[in-house]
Amino acid sequence: IRGSIDVSDSMSPAQGNVRSQVTILGNQINLVGGNIQANSVDTAGIISIGGMPMVDRLNAAYVVIDRDSQLSATSSAAQGGDIRVWADDTVQFYGEATVTGASSDLDGTISIDAGNVVDIRQPAARR
Repeated sequence: IRGSIDVSDSMSPAQGNVRSQVTILGNQINLVGGNIQANSVDTAGIISIGGMPMVDRLNAAYVVIDRDSQLSATSSAAQGGDIRVWADDTVQFYGEATVTGASSDLDGTISIDAGNVVDIRQPAARR
């Protein structure tokens, strides 16, 4: 997967905002230079990559997120979102993930799980 997916919104909380969601399923998922955003003024969205056991019937065996990829589920006025990465065998996560909320007690969650191997490395410094 290359390119951008942006399901962000700018609706205020008073407008009855519904959380946006991105779900990417497949047997082997490679996010290369991807930019996935589920940001919001209200509660940020959910980014799910690879499926989750007992929820999705199709789970990835391998998920690779390269160092040029960015995932973001941030909120400027409320709760940060959720980023979930799952693989039955191996997850290699080398990109950036951000789930900040309006304050530190409103930050969202990042969950990276695999049946066998999780390899997480920080991206190279940007210039």
